[in-house]
Amino acid sequence: MKCRTVKFLGLLGLWLLMASNGVAADLEALDRVSVNMDRSEVRALLGPPDAENELSIGLEADVYDLEGVEPLIGKGCIYSKEDRLVGQAFVFEGSVAKITAERLEKDGFSRVDEKPGAVLLTGKDDDTEHPIMVSVSEEAGLTTVVTLEKEFYDKSGGQKENR
Repeated sequence: MKCRTVKFLGLLGLWLLMASNGVAADLEALDRVSVNMDRSEVRALLGPPDAENELSIGLEADVYDLEGVEPLIGKGCIYSKEDRLVGQAFVFEGSVAKITAERLEKDGFSRVDEKPGAVLLTGKDDDTEHPIMVSVSEEAGLTTVVTLEKEFYDKSGGQKENR
């Protein structure tokens, strides 16, 4: 039960990848997207999404399929009902979870929870300094990195599950 959120975030990332079907944004534009942006701001940076999906948990996601920025192959933007960006999912081809988590720790993130193939970290967004939670997981030859705005994560029950 302790890692339920980590599992959910990994599955969400895989679902976002499977729902994508086109080509969009460049790496520089991806880097400028930060939690708490309005959907219109994100779309101004990334362009129209390849797919728009309603998530079963009352959230919405814009999905971007990426080419030419390997090993990154997909990105999802997760929005609240108010069209505020509360999270992002990045899908990488290959097993890069360990080096991704180590890099995040080098950049000041702290591990909150860990299990084989998945780690949950907390830290600050590098652009805005807003607190975020990051799930890094591997499954089926893919690495999924999901970032969630910390306040949203806590309100969604994540904090209780990791105590």
